[in-house]
Amino acid sequence: MVRFPQISQNQHAVVLGAGLDGLLTARALTEYFQRVIVVVSGVLPTEAALPQNLAEALPMHLLSVQGFRNLERLFPGLSAELMTAGAPTVEWTADAAMLLPGGWAPRFHSDLISRPVTLNLLQQVLRQRLLDYSGGRVTFLEGREVVGIERGTARSGLRLGLRGASTGEIIPADLVVYAAGAPVPVNHPLQQAGWPLPTRTITGSPIGLAARLYRRPLAYQAGWQALLILPQAGQPGGVLMPVEHGHWLVMLMTEGDVPRDETAFMALARRLPAPVLADALQQALPLTPVLAQHDAQAARCSMAIWRMIRTESC
Repeated sequence: MVRFPQISQNQHAVVLGAGLDGLLTARALTEYFQRVIVVVSGVLPTEAALPQNLAEALPMHLLSVQGFRNLERLFPGLSAELMTAGAPTVEWTADAAMLLPGGWAPRFHSDLISRPVTLNLLQQVLRQRLLDYSGGRVTFLEGREVVGIERGTARSGLRLGLRGASTGEIIPADLVVYAAGAPVPVNHPLQQAGWPLPTRTITGSPIGLAARLYRRPLAYQAGWQALLILPQAGQPGGVLMPVEHGHWLVMLMTEGDVPRDETAFMALARRLPAPVLADALQQALPLTPVLAQHDAQAARCSMAIWRMIRTESC
């Protein structure tokens, strides 16, 4: 985060990045700044596409019921909009079959309810909600990159150019927040100017994560909406959760080789402590390739999943 203290009057805030972090940052800044500009290096999609990588497939913010509640507080009515967009309602203690190391957990009614969706759909809904909520005070600038900064007592801000260009327009900025998600390039203009920006180092890890989106079989009757299978004694773990349009999002965690194709993914599913997930996938239609990752970031996602399951199943 960069602030220009000499002229800061809470007039203009700039957010670099329009992913989930950028959208939530922009929403928070609308409470304090008259204008919020969200800068995107690429082009924002006009509709929610199928996930193309592991990051787009993992709805960590909606696996956690508290995360869903926080989103609803920021965007009142979000749950109803997600329902309209095809998101299911899951009461996790009643609708999810959960296999713990001690056996299948009892199922009961509670207030642990959320509407899981893919990240792409959630971001599309939040972008529109942000524009509606702000009443014209939020602007998205697509295909732009920061090519320099301007600092002065009369005028301070960022110089933005079309992607790949070296010159461009100057936009005012009392506050700049880097929320692009990706590590900051070493030659980023803000970094060259001496501003402290976040960096991220990812190292290897024995824990890997793979995910895939499926179309749920028509008239499939299983007695559950979701499956949560914790890893046991050298066996992998798995999650099957419903998302929008009758699709299933399936995630597998392993300490061994991460599956990267159909055969390996199904083989890993059959190694789960119970066959129920693999049996369900035999009747489902794959919609995406196997989306896999085997590094520290995947490990953090995996452990977050299991911590969420243990916490919300107690």
